[in-house]
Amino acid sequence: MANLRAAAVVTAAAIMALTSGTAVAQEDTGTLEGVLWFDRNENNVRDSGEPSYANSRGVQVVDATGAVLGEYPTDGFGRYRATGLPAGELDVRVVDADLFRVGPPRKGNGTVDFGLLGATITGDLFVDQNEDGVRQPDEQGLAVHPALRLTRGDVELPDAAAVGDVGYAFRDLPAGEYVLEATDLTPVAWIAAPRTEHDVDPVTRRKTVTVAPGDNGRVDVRYVRQTIDFAMGTPVLTPAKDAYGLNDEVELSVSVKNLGPVTDRATFVMFQMGPARWASDTLVMGQSGQEFTLRDPLQPGESVDIAVRYVLDDPETTRLHLFARPVSEQRFRDFDTTNNHAIVEFKRSIGGTTITPTPTTAPPTTPLEPTTPLEPTTTTSAPAAVVTSGGSGLADTGASPGLLLLVGGLLVGGGALAWWAARGRRA
Repeated sequence: MANLRAAAVVTAAAIMALTSGTAVAQEDTGTLEGVLWFDRNENNVRDSGEPSYANSRGVQVVDATGAVLGEYPTDGFGRYRATGLPAGELDVRVVDADLFRVGPPRKGNGTVDFGLLGATITGDLFVDQNEDGVRQPDEQGLAVHPALRLTRGDVELPDAAAVGDVGYAFRDLPAGEYVLEATDLTPVAWIAAPRTEHDVDPVTRRKTVTVAPGDNGRVDVRYVRQTIDFAMGTPVLTPAKDAYGLNDEVELSVSVKNLGPVTDRATFVMFQMGPARWASDTLVMGQSGQEFTLRDPLQPGESVDIAVRYVLDDPETTRLHLFARPVSEQRFRDFDTTNNHAIVEFKRSIGGTTITPTPTTAPPTTPLEPTTPLEPTTTTSAPAAVVTSGGSGLADTGASPGLLLLVGGLLVGGGALAWWAARGRRA
């Protein structure tokens, strides 16, 4: 009879386990165990890559009367183990059910597993150079770590994961209020002015977001890269000559001004030239002799004079073209590259031949108009024929001599036919 009563209890407990998520402790051991994991795709199956809910408060076991038998935390692998449980109907509950969306229990022989769905805070993290609030294909994404910091109260959450080449995501979060703080990247870049409700505040570099259990929150972090502007003055070539001969030595001097808001050096390169003979003490010449760097950083608004010397050993050289750019191109973008050029064109005199520089502008898409006006049409008679050596004896009127001979032959032939016809009528 006692066995029948025990069997009835076990049967009832099994039915409750299938319908209400309760579990039955085995009579011989009084042990119940399981695992808590983050079921990110909500298929109630622990897939590869889905982490455990490790070192958590775990589960609470309640008997049929509602008495709490104990709370059993999870270990570093998300597993819990409850021992010394009485036989009978038992209810297993996730302690942090108010912080996560809890899926249906997965029950086995003495086991109950739970899949949890945490909240996610995600967004874009990139350099919004045109400040339109939308990431363009050529706008650079930024590394997630250590650009972002997420806190919940006094607790700092683990680092975010990168999403694609421009996004980030903090996953498996408990419900609550969070503060996302973006790293200050000045003077390289600063946070762009907000354009949507999801943007980080550019002054505090922070954004508060509240997420419900299993919900999604969004915070976008858009930076604007700092710009710089090196401007070249009017270049001067010395010595001044009408034309330069082979192996003449010339010096190009020009002023450079920092029109941008950031202190930086500038580098220079001379296009289509070999190594320089000399550079001014305001420059540091590279080992190749073809690139130069300002010796000292140039403060905003400051200018400096630079000079380089070359030997014109190539007879086809008719132009010196010096180009300036920021030394730290990966950090700063030159705001206006149209003023980064110092170009001097000059004539060459080689072996009695004067060579002039070719135009630097692109060829026009429409034919050029004549540089001299067309000769006006006149009504004067054709000039008389002039016999020239090796010529045809005809004036150069543009007519073909063969055509004139053909016309003459036709006239002679026509006259002969008319004579023969007249003779026949007289006969």
